Amino acid sequence: MSGEAASAYAKEVVTADFEEPGDGVFRKVKADFDAKGITFIEAELRAKMNEFMAQAIVQVKAGE
Repeated sequence: MSGEAASAYAKEVVTADFEEPGDGVFRKVKADFDAKGITFIEAELRAKMNEFMAQAIVQVKAGE
């Protein structure tokens, strides 16, 4: 995704976390992957999500 589609999806993901703190983001992404027939290993998805969270923290601290 890119542009407005990526921004809209990011807002949906954030909303999922507010609606279900803790695992809301994982459940949202898993449901979206399942709907598109994308297979994955849960541990790999969680590891990638942790990696992205670490990047987001660095970006927020840097004022990006």
